Amino acid sequence: YTQILHVSDIHNNPIAYRFIEQIVESFGVDIIVDTGDLTDFGTPLETLFLEKIESLEIPYLFVAGNHDSPQVINALSDVKNVINVHKKILTVNGIEFIGINDPASMSNNVIPPVQEEIREYAIKLNGLMNSRQRTPDILLIHNPQLAKQFAGRIPTVLFGHSHQHEIEIDKGTVLVNAGTTGAAGIRGLGATQEVPYSLVLLSFQQQQTDSTEVK
Repeated sequence: YTQILHVSDIHNNPIAYRFIEQIVESFGVDIIVDTGDLTDFGTPLETLFLEKIESLEIPYLFVAGNHDSPQVINALSDVKNVINVHKKILTVNGIEFIGINDPASMSNNVIPPVQEEIREYAIKLNGLMNSRQRTPDILLIHNPQLAKQFAGRIPTVLFGHSHQHEIEIDKGTVLVNAGTTGAAGIRGLGATQEVPYSLVLLSFQQQQTDSTEVK
């Protein structure tokens, strides 16, 4: 089995890293997947927390969310265990991942993408997937609207953004929203209802046919 820890929407909350460390140590996590909004405003000051990711010492696969910025993405490139999966297909522990950053991460504007941008990125992802004979095992996306368009196209889709933990199966695809591993950050403190810290631990078993089964 390969243990994959899906985190999302940390929003610059340092407590989230203690939570992640506990799960990594307790369950023997092999890979961490982060589906974005690592920061709140994408400022250089917020990248000071990146050393906590490096201390985890296991592969940390990342796609940017709308609250991340080019500065954050650039800073992550200097963290030795972080892999930005944007427009890439890569294999880690025998599992093939594909991903794309949120359109809003191309600038310092945190506003979520509009429908036209979502359609454009869906086309880009489809083109990348069609360039390979074999369908990847896991798709990493931040935005749920974009993520759910790939139901029936790929075995597993991991996403975030809405801060609502969700797991469903649609057209044979397992769709997983990790919720918010940082309890929505500072904004969560002012919420009328308590926002829980959430993440998802997935176990993947490599089958003899080279396909991957999620448990």
